[in-house]
Amino acid sequence: MKQDLGLILEGWKYNPNEVTVRKIVGLDGLEKIQMRLDLGVLQMEISGRPDGRKPHGHESLLDYHRASLERHRAKTGDVEDFTLDEDEVSDLKQEAMQYYYRYLSLFHLEEYDQVMRDTERNLGAFDFIREYAR
Repeated sequence: MKQDLGLILEGWKYNPNEVTVRKIVGLDGLEKIQMRLDLGVLQMEISGRPDGRKPHGHESLLDYHRASLERHRAKTGDVEDFTLDEDEVSDLKQEAMQYYYRYLSLFHLEEYDQVMRDTERNLGAFDFIREYAR
């Protein structure tokens, strides 16, 4: 299998003055979003977590931490001592960056309902961090 991205990048020029995005069909038969950057391409899933991962079996890391909060509430009866440590906050911020790149791409593709979906998701992530970060 050839892994050089040169063929992809050759026919898709990078313009630093604009956001360059497109939709493609992946090898799995599903639509994907690609964003052209100066050093290459970001490829994202259209729904779910942009990188396609399922952290701890959840749709996103945020969903995992929200489920952890609910388990904590069920066990202790409140959320007073539930906290996110520095690494957890950092990981949530990194995940939010993935969603940011996707909603920026979706904006330029004029997929506004999905822009709202991801933007609202990130606002919820920031609220969660603000509420529970140590």
